[in-house]
Amino acid sequence: MSAVHEAREENVSAWRQGQSGKATAFDAGVLGTNTIRRVRAVWNGMMLWCQKRSTRRVLRDLTDAELLDIGVSRADAGKEVAKSFFWD
Repeated sequence: MSAVHEAREENVSAWRQGQSGKATAFDAGVLGTNTIRRVRAVWNGMMLWCQKRSTRRVLRDLTDAELLDIGVSRADAGKEVAKSFFWD
């Protein structure tokens, strides 16, 4: 973990405690680290899906000359673009 990440976590934790000094329900200790890990895993999965969707759209719009430059045939590009939502 980086120093920036650790500092951010400390600031967020202090902010959540507020002026009363009591932890809120959103504190990692109350929610549990497993819940936070699951939320992060879902978030990361959604970000990966968005990235793949975006790059497949760009691939779809490339010209034949651009595809030739990257060494991909039109048929291969079409197969990649046609992959389903769940394809990895």
